[in-house]
Amino acid sequence: MEKNYLASIRHLFDAQQKLQPIPTNIKTNLSTKNNIKCVLFDIYGTLLISSSGDIDKLELSPSFILEAFSKCGIEIISSNRNKIAEGIIEEYKQTIDELKYSARNNNIKSPEIDIRDVWEIIIQSLYYRNLINKPWIDEVKILAIYFETLSNKVYPMPFMKETILRQKKQKIPIGIISNA
Repeated sequence: MEKNYLASIRHLFDAQQKLQPIPTNIKTNLSTKNNIKCVLFDIYGTLLISSSGDIDKLELSPSFILEAFSKCGIEIISSNRNKIAEGIIEEYKQTIDELKYSARNNNIKSPEIDIRDVWEIIIQSLYYRNLINKPWIDEVKILAIYFETLSNKVYPMPFMKETILRQKKQKIPIGIISNA
């Protein structure tokens, strides 16, 4: 079953409109004489071009909720699916705010919210309110990826794949850091 979800996500990525990065005109100053121990990448603006420019500026649309739910086999049980989808968007924003608030109350100054946790809370809430057909989807991360990709159009940066493969070939450890 997961392979069907992954095929849907693959199709979604393949159908993405090509985006072009905005040049920064910053000159690099790297010397190959340096002994590089590790390379760390940011996500948006480094590995991926993002149409929103910032994770807090996603395009949240009821149609994206309906499409993501449909692709993940979640049926909204209502004659007014659009109204429920609008409510899910509000619940999405509210859940993120509540998780950040809770983390800050636990002395975490800059909380990182796991979007899978957000979707788990929402899916459970929708099910208990009899608004969706099943209490759980096999992989919440698939729903999260699908919705995120619809809400924030992304495209690989030029030479992203080649850069990562070059680091791998040179056996340089790589990692991701992000404020997203």
